[in-house]
Amino acid sequence: MQPALTPEQWRQVAQLFEAAVEVEVEARGTFLDEACPPDAAIRAEVDRMLAADQSANTFLERDPLPEFSNVLFRPETGAVVGSYRLVRELGAGGMGAVWLAERADGAFAQQVAIKFSRTGLVTAAAEQRLRSERRILAQLQHPHIARLLDGGSVGPGVPYFVMEYVDGQPLLTYARQHQLSLPQRVRILADICLAVHFAHQRLIVHRDLKPANILVDSGGRVQLLDFGVAKLLHPEEKSGAATGFYTPGYASPEQLAGLPVTTASDIYSLGLISFELLAGERAKTAAGEDLPALSSVNPAVDRDLDSIVRLSTHREPDRRYPSARSLAEDLLRYLEGRPVTARPDTISYRLSKFVRRNRSATAILLAAILSTVVAVGLFSWQWRQTRRAESQARAHLDDLHKLALNLLFDYHDRVARLPGSTALRERIATDALNYLQKLDRDAQADKSLKEISLDISTAWLRLGDAQGRPWSANRGYPAEALRSYQEAEKWARQVATKADPDRRRRALATVLQRRGQLENRLFHWPDSLRHLQESVALFRSSGQTSDQVLLVSALSAWGDATLRSATAPADGLARLTEARALGERLLPVAPRDPALLRSLAVVEQRIGNHLAKHGKPADGLQSHIRALAYFQKLTELQPNEPALLRDHADQLVMKAEAQARAGDVAGALADCDRGIAILRRLAESDTTNVEASRDLGYAWYFRLAAYSIGNKGCDKASTSEALRIFTGIVAGPSSTKEDEESLHGLRSRALGCQ
Repeated sequence: MQPALTPEQWRQVAQLFEAAVEVEVEARGTFLDEACPPDAAIRAEVDRMLAADQSANTFLERDPLPEFSNVLFRPETGAVVGSYRLVRELGAGGMGAVWLAERADGAFAQQVAIKFSRTGLVTAAAEQRLRSERRILAQLQHPHIARLLDGGSVGPGVPYFVMEYVDGQPLLTYARQHQLSLPQRVRILADICLAVHFAHQRLIVHRDLKPANILVDSGGRVQLLDFGVAKLLHPEEKSGAATGFYTPGYASPEQLAGLPVTTASDIYSLGLISFELLAGERAKTAAGEDLPALSSVNPAVDRDLDSIVRLSTHREPDRRYPSARSLAEDLLRYLEGRPVTARPDTISYRLSKFVRRNRSATAILLAAILSTVVAVGLFSWQWRQTRRAESQARAHLDDLHKLALNLLFDYHDRVARLPGSTALRERIATDALNYLQKLDRDAQADKSLKEISLDISTAWLRLGDAQGRPWSANRGYPAEALRSYQEAEKWARQVATKADPDRRRRALATVLQRRGQLENRLFHWPDSLRHLQESVALFRSSGQTSDQVLLVSALSAWGDATLRSATAPADGLARLTEARALGERLLPVAPRDPALLRSLAVVEQRIGNHLAKHGKPADGLQSHIRALAYFQKLTELQPNEPALLRDHADQLVMKAEAQARAGDVAGALADCDRGIAILRRLAESDTTNVEASRDLGYAWYFRLAAYSIGNKGCDKASTSEALRIFTGIVAGPSSTKEDEESLHGLRSRALGCQ
């Protein structure tokens, strides 16, 4: 005798039967193969109930009202619905039938998918579900969600809606036929998670996520389908009501128990989908048990992915990822070789991830530091031993001088390319400065070291950069940075008669530009404009091409400070225009010069911002597009450079206001989201870089501004994130007047969101 089913098993049987009875008879086997958990007793009971239902209700399959068939709409090939002609049925299920259609009016060529309520008499519940799905899709304009194009009704109250037609394959079929690698599968999962998060941000819970509802087109683009059972939450709801609509094989424990669903329910389903896509088979687990380790099914999977799936599928909803975006970002961290939040945050774990993704650079750095320590000790000892031998002493001083310069330039610049190196850059600059100042004290009268003052100036400059250079990775110490720049200026000015005049002029001009830019951020306008004007004059006085490239950047900084100070807007725009013209003249001479390309990008960015804010959004957008092209070329020349990733992401965000004012609000918000995702990862990769947190805060601020241009409502998510970040910055030592004004503006906006 077969053992009795448990209450939990009966609950799953009932859910499966209710879902399967709505599926066409010939498709039920395939549906149950996918939907049933690995429990033979449940499958046998569902099959028995379906067979009994089919036998008992044969007479219901006949049309009971043939005399009224002319008033009931029945989709068929060639029928015209609105502006579209039906071509063929793509599929049918519990929620309705989906047909392929094409434009019937000849206005242009287009294929679409049209979804109807099931043919025959339409129940009130079925009609309500279709109308609800149509209403939900209208809110979801996302590159990885099939778009709603049109909608209406035909016949006596038969609703339909027109969707983007996705000519693709189901997720698992696509992965199998294209033999996707593990990283490719992880990338697809991240795209799926971001699409789900987009829906969650709009208070929509899908409730039936499964591989069959995810298509991948020939270009590898993921498309999320079937929001027929999605739940539209009210803003005050923390969870949705309990529901009987889901696929048990991909449902969360709370769904199976008949409890209310939340966004955490979708995250659990995403975890199950991740397991199946990465393992190559569905998770085999009995009710009430945790999933097996992913690596036990697919040995190619490491502990990071194991931990990501385990956290996604925790039985307690509150202990899963807090959002689908958090899950997506962990998947992206895995692809980039960064530590994932699903793993314990130990020093050894983070160090192992850093070394793995920077093997060659780490080896260079360790060798450099070791050689520096050994050499400094050796040279110091030799200096003491040979103090009486003047010629030998001078030679050793020269060697020690060169070593300090290697530390300041070569090692510093290599380390600067590594993510998470801001604090280390500050330490290297400090150590080099100490070596150089000691040399200066020990050999003040030695003419062989006549340029050591300029080297000390450069060390103070590098230290200031690490402490607080605006718009670059820094520790967030603006007051200390300003003092370092002042020291750098002092040392550069006092060597006018000793050093090479070109080098001295370039060093002083660079220091003045850095100081003026920091004073610009601190709203010290008179000092900023004076120092930037002097910097421009020094660069102008040189005829060398390299100095003319630097002049483009100096003119741009001077123009920006002039605009921000509101002293002479016309002069500010003229200086930016002059910088652009000079850069474009130099471009044929130095088409691959990173400094020139970046200067031109920043000039276009600043011109675009000014035009967008002063009634010329279309012109401003064109400047921003040119800036983005320069940044993209730079990224191609120097891939994976953290500073360039930051610049590229920043430009995506910066052009949002012009893009929104020019009428493309949806595109502006999408680009903001792309930029925010990059800036978030950069901020997390280097927690000592306060500028990265500030960048992320401004990205949310720009997203809020773009949203406000095209919507009457409030972007609560952007307001909340920006407010959180700037509240933290203003409360800390890195706060500036600019930060305080941003926080004040955000608080005013937040009041309007209440």
